[in-house]
Amino acid sequence: MKLNIGTTVRSDCAGFNSIARVAEQSHGAFSDSVEVDFSCCDFFEANMVAPLYVVVARLRNELNDVSLVNLKPALDTILRKNHFLNKFQKTVLIDTNQTTVPFKVFKLQAGEQFFEYLESCMYGKGIPVMSKALTKRFQQSLFEIFQNAAIHSRSISGIFTCGQFFPQKHRLNFTIADAGGVLVIHKM
Repeated sequence: MKLNIGTTVRSDCAGFNSIARVAEQSHGAFSDSVEVDFSCCDFFEANMVAPLYVVVARLRNELNDVSLVNLKPALDTILRKNHFLNKFQKTVLIDTNQTTVPFKVFKLQAGEQFFEYLESCMYGKGIPVMSKALTKRFQQSLFEIFQNAAIHSRSISGIFTCGQFFPQKHRLNFTIADAGGVLVIHKM
């Protein structure tokens, strides 16, 4: 089975619809070989791999062998830098520009690890310097979203997170996804 990714996948309605189409195309796949084809994809915001992985995890839970094919070099590079392709046995590249927040899968009860992830991966990604109190509140807000996903999703696959910083736009997209829904936070 071949699943086709759209030409451009951003953190917008069209981007989420593109991933929803991939989910629809994959409906009914069981114990099959599934290729997610990026041959038409010219741009993919790195944070959008979290909702894409919801589809991949579901396919893998249904005993499908999932592979990514026809990744263009620039896309391959960014998805190695954000650690996503590590889930497909490809090596991680060091993000010397520090524009990615690594893709990570958390168990539902891994709140402490999520908090540590925020502390180690988020700063230096366009987040303005804040007081200790504001930093704590910011982290608590993201933690509450994580906890909400953990409590209400009951996802056997876990919770998926990652982000992408766009320095020229002064924007950080951070995504938290679970099998029950997706939330994207835009920081301007």
